[in-house]
Amino acid sequence: MKGFWIAALWLLVATATSAAPYTLIFTSTVITDNSLPTGITVGDSFEMYVVVDNGGATAVNQTWTYADVQSVAFALSGGSYVATFPSSTFVSPSTGGTIQTDGTGAVSSSTTSWRASSTAGNFDSIGLELSEWYINGANDIIF
Repeated sequence: MKGFWIAALWLLVATATSAAPYTLIFTSTVITDNSLPTGITVGDSFEMYVVVDNGGATAVNQTWTYADVQSVAFALSGGSYVATFPSSTFVSPSTGGTIQTDGTGAVSSSTTSWRASSTAGNFDSIGLELSEWYINGANDIIF
């Protein structure tokens, strides 16, 4: 099966919350058309939701590592395309770096190089089998 790649220039936003788990939201636009699924085009906006839980009760002054990732999901074209990777599907991870928040709970640094392959049988909203996801700010983010 042919995969698809979406490259990104990152804007990192954090949702406000007062208890774990915490959702980090990366937003950008599709900038390459390398094997995109039907209905997705260059210039479409997307959001990447990374749910993390380090056991803390607040988002203030926190650090999250790859081990804290509960799930990763992508929504493109206003949510008409969705790809979800629950942590139970993570295989062969690359786990370097952290994401940190400041005294207000806003993301203050993101030095991640996180990636995982997906187990067989994990499908997106249009029926394509998912292969990998990435968070590193310079790479394709989904395949």
